[in-house]
Amino acid sequence: MPSNWLYNFTPEMIAPIGYAAWGVLLAGLVLWLFGVAIARVAVAAALGTLASGLAILLATRFQLSVTPATAGIIGFAAGAIAGAMGFRVLQGFTLALVLGLATGALYYHWHVHTPPAAAIAQLPIDELKIPTDSFPETPVSLHDKPHFDAAKLLGDIRTHIFSLSTIDQHRMTLAAAGAAIVAMLLAFGFPRMTTATISALVGSLFILAAANLFMLVHRATGQQAGLPGWWPTQISTWAVLLTLLAGVGIVIQYRFFIRRSDKTQMKSAAA
Repeated sequence: MPSNWLYNFTPEMIAPIGYAAWGVLLAGLVLWLFGVAIARVAVAAALGTLASGLAILLATRFQLSVTPATAGIIGFAAGAIAGAMGFRVLQGFTLALVLGLATGALYYHWHVHTPPAAAIAQLPIDELKIPTDSFPETPVSLHDKPHFDAAKLLGDIRTHIFSLSTIDQHRMTLAAAGAAIVAMLLAFGFPRMTTATISALVGSLFILAAANLFMLVHRATGQQAGLPGWWPTQISTWAVLLTLLAGVGIVIQYRFFIRRSDKTQMKSAAA
């Protein structure tokens, strides 16, 4: 049975995770249903908030002649304007990056040599274990858990990629670059559908993540180790669920926002 990593925490540590799951679910539903209508405003507000915080930090740190409040207002306005004006460019680069990385990963998965099943079967059982197979019996503090090392992960990925053959490196790079270029062209050629696709996909990710968190919290609160047998655990299953859910979100946004907006524009032009 799949392990529940939340069983490793105390009830006091589990409760905030449950509350956070509601926030993730709400954000996912908003993006999934209304992404194409609010994306530009959301990006402008997010960049404005970041720019405002940065401006306040700079004004405080370097003791500028403006007050932190004034710097924050100026920073928010500049960030929001930049976000609104550069929304399509940011959207295009985001889609290009995601599709490029996904294509490179798919090429690696399907075309780069992997160890045969027989060789994996001969490995010692300790080398086949995953971290969730050996949780301690007593709850531990978050401070005692190992921290995620992004630099080490990126270094390992870089080392592994450069260990591939030159042909595989070139082909994987060309596949990723080609997909990124196509994504960029689609983003600028069909901006509203691109917005709907990205927002529905991100919203679906949030919804599925929240569902998984709810199940984990429910099982951990009831002191039930692991997930129920019917709960999906394979990556391929989650990919299918993500695709179906995102597809429904795209259809909803197209039906109630994009097509309705196009009809309104056509009526205005005809008048």
